Parts: sequence; C-alpha cells; structure tokens
Amino acid sequence: MPFQTSETTAPETRYWMIAPADYQNRDEFDRCWHYDRKNGVIAIGWDLGKAPRSPEHLEEMFRRRAHEEGWSSQGLHMLTKFWFKIQPGDRIIARAGQKRIVGIGEVQGKAYYDADNGRRTWSSNFLPVRWDDTEERDCPDTVFGRHTVYELPKARFDELTGSEQTAGAAPGREEDDVRSEDQTEFVLEKYLEEFIVSNFPKIFGNEISIYQDNEGRHGRQYPTDAGTIDILARDAAGNYVVIELKKGKSSDMVVGQILRYMGWVREHLCVQKQRVRGIIICRDRDEFLDYALSMIENVEVRRYRVDFRLIKDDH
Repeated sequence: MPFQTSETTAPETRYWMIAPADYQNRDEFDRCWHYDRKNGVIAIGWDLGKAPRSPEHLEEMFRRRAHEEGWSSQGLHMLTKFWFKIQPGDRIIARAGQKRIVGIGEVQGKAYYDADNGRRTWSSNFLPVRWDDTEERDCPDTVFGRHTVYELPKARFDELTGSEQTAGAAPGREEDDVRSEDQTEFVLEKYLEEFIVSNFPKIFGNEISIYQDNEGRHGRQYPTDAGTIDILARDAAGNYVVIELKKGKSSDMVVGQILRYMGWVREHLCVQKQRVRGIIICRDRDEFLDYALSMIENVEVRRYRVDFRLIKDDH
C-alpha cells in the first residue's frame, strides 16, 4: 500500500501593496493610517453595504452600485483581490502616495465588513494586519503603481523592505540596455517615443488612439504595478493596444515585457468582451523576435526607418 500522509501544503505567501487612503488629502490620510496602525487593520473603500459571500456575489453587488456611484471597473478588481485573494500569512506594504512606505505587516485573518468602525471615512472593507514595522521611509528611486491594491513579486517586496539583497533589475524599473546598439542609433531612437506620440494620428490614422483613463492619466508612459507601458492605446472597437518600443532591449526582454503588460491590462482594465493586443516597434528585422512571435497570435511587429542625412549645398 503506498505511503500516504495527511499533511497539507501551506499556502504560498503572497506580497501586496495597499494604499490606506488618498495621499493627496494629507489630513484624511494621516487620520486613516493612525486608525489602521493603532487597531491592527488596513481598509479600502467601495462600500457595498455588506460582506460579499463569493466573487460572483461581490461582482453582482458592485455592478449594482457602480452606475449610481460612478465607480470604474478597476474598483471591482481591487475588491476581489482584497476579499478573496489576500490570505492570512500574506505580507503587506502600506504606501503613502507613489514614493513613500508607512508600514509593513502580516495579514492575520480574512477580510471583513464593518460599517460602524471608528475610522470616520469612506472605508468599510477591512483586513486584520499585524504591523511589524511602521517606520516611514521614502523611496525616491522608484514609483509605485497608483492602484489601491496590487500584488508584488517577492523580489520586489524584499527590495522595498530591505529583507534581502536582490540581484538584477526589479519589475517596474526598466534598465537602459543599450550595449547591443550603436550609440548613434540610440541618440536617434531616444526621441522615437516622443515622435510617435506627437504624430500618432498620422502614423496610425483611425486605427487606434492614445488611451486616457477616468483619472485623466495619459497613455504615454502609463504606470502599472507590472511596470510602465510605453504607450497604451485603444482601437475603434474599444479594445486595448499595448505598444512597446524595442530600443536596444533583447528579443526575450521585450516579448516578456509586452506579455506582462498585456496580462495586466486584461486583468485590470478589460471588461466584458474587451480584448488586448500588442505592437512591438523596432528598426531592424530580428530573427529571434520573429521566432518568439510566431507562437503568439495577438502581438505584431511594426518596423520603422530612420533616415537622417545632411545634403551638401552646391552654392
């Protein structure tokens, strides 16, 4: 008889960043964070009126309120993570704005609803957290995603919290890998993004237009918790288009990068039947890139030509 064990594998620890309140209103933020720190919790908004029983129930309640309150679909993604993906034992970073950490802690239980809390603000969705470190620190060399709740890779969490030294670049901080490119080409290419954005209608016609979200953020250098998208656009049917400029990056790097961004857009921005596709813009034909994209149906390559010449005047 095969050996059997009743042991169960402990769930893998996941790592999250959460904004306790809007940092633009400093008085409200300070009041909310003081409450959270003192009471061992963290909270987010979108008051649904009661605790959701399941992700489906949450979506049903959210859709019912979204039209009345003017909520965007991103709120549903935040609430789903908060209520059903964050688990006891997961680690949390509480952020203030996009460059400041105010707390590091461990989730102690499941999310719960409390409309009669003493926080005195818009939050009724709570997570119990043991705050291990509430020393505030600035992170001037990075920019956090703007979303209220998002997941971090362990390496990124360790880097931000000083848990251990990590090698290589962390997701969301792109390296200027130009060693494989001629320097003259790079001088021209560094203006490529600006040129494309400035001439977007001429280049793409009516095919696609640069995206702007409900908070007024422009699609150029669009910030996400998976990194910064070079250009985020939408087509005439409302589908999303992620545009990445190769600019000296290896084939493997740019393919992995654009797929990561497309996955983020699909999870956080797409609703109902919306789709997402990708465009990689590069100068020269790249056989390795062609091999990789031959296995991916929704990413295409478009090539450009730089033609800069000085013509001698015969006079």
